[in-house]
Amino acid sequence: MALLDRPGPRGAALAIRPLASADADELVAFVRRNRDFLAPWEPRRGGRWFTLEGQRARADEAEAARSARAGYAFAITLDGALIGVVELSGVMRGPFRSTHLGYALDEGHGGRGLATRAVAMAVDFAFAEAGLHRVEAAVMPTNARSLGLLARLGFRREGLAERYLEIDGAWRDHVILAVTVEEWARP
Repeated sequence: MALLDRPGPRGAALAIRPLASADADELVAFVRRNRDFLAPWEPRRGGRWFTLEGQRARADEAEAARSARAGYAFAITLDGALIGVVELSGVMRGPFRSTHLGYALDEGHGGRGLATRAVAMAVDFAFAEAGLHRVEAAVMPTNARSLGLLARLGFRREGLAERYLEIDGAWRDHVILAVTVEEWARP
């Protein structure tokens, strides 16, 4: 199952599809290629993260979470090639029906609206397919591109969580943003 978006720049086909074990080769190439680019925004990763085995384990965990309805990780593809990942993690059911959003796009594909479109497809999935009520994101205040992306999609700022996540070896503040199904109006 792939969720397709309208044709993008010069007719390129953007899609998100469930992350699978078969993606391990492309995933390891993605994380290695973007290691320095993503380092300021991510937890420090051990050496295993940058191996085929580490990315195969990541994909296997994503498949298990999907089966348990506890998370949904998607490959972002452009004309079939993996260019990023968007994840709905920590899915909570019951009266909360919420998830945490995370995403990463290949440095070479930034600035073209592809991440915005892929995140919109994931949020569509969260509300229409997964039956969730709320999607939350945490973004470092210095990450202007991510803050802009989420603002364009209608996420509202809820506040500042001090020392929220350990990123690149230090506890970093994060802006908490969210959107609920009642507010969601995909651009």
